[in-house]
Amino acid sequence: MNDNRKNSPPTRHIKDWKPYDHAAPTRRLSDLPSDPNVRRDGQDATVDPAAAGGGGVQADPYKTVLSDGSQFAKDAPADQNADFMEDPVVGWVVVVDGPGKGASLRLGYGMNPVGRADSNRVVLDFGDAKVSRERHCIITFEPKRGLYYIQNDIGQNLTYLDEESVLQPQELKSGQTIQVGDTFLRFVALCGPDFSWTAQS
Repeated sequence: MNDNRKNSPPTRHIKDWKPYDHAAPTRRLSDLPSDPNVRRDGQDATVDPAAAGGGGVQADPYKTVLSDGSQFAKDAPADQNADFMEDPVVGWVVVVDGPGKGASLRLGYGMNPVGRADSNRVVLDFGDAKVSRERHCIITFEPKRGLYYIQNDIGQNLTYLDEESVLQPQELKSGQTIQVGDTFLRFVALCGPDFSWTAQS
């Protein structure tokens, strides 16, 4: 009788199990630009078992543990029970030219700061360094009249609306083109005088 045990995977004993450390330092994927233990698959990343020393990596749907014990967070799937009406979409800006071409970003009620940093409501982090990190411009939806406005903000670089510089707040209409840095955005309105979420409630 052949003994195939030498080709079988190693047995793991309960005494070898370690609890998952949710308090371990967490890094996002963007914090790991050159980590040799990370293999990038599109927008996702996984630990390369060969680089990680052949195993011992604990699985988690939202975090990956590297061989040095550190973790980075992965985006969790959308909460199916989330109440989207807490901040309903009122329109979009769509990148029609420049870095991120084809991406769409939602706008909400009130003021929507636009910039590269995560602190902005509309985050243009597609690689255009000419977009200011903080508040390059602001797109505002004023719900009482159903109107949109655009204004330049604290960013040093200018904002253009249909190739004209925005030097003071001015009305923004669906279909117009906004330029920030080398990025061109087409504004698409959902809410307006003929539709509003407040009228539906």
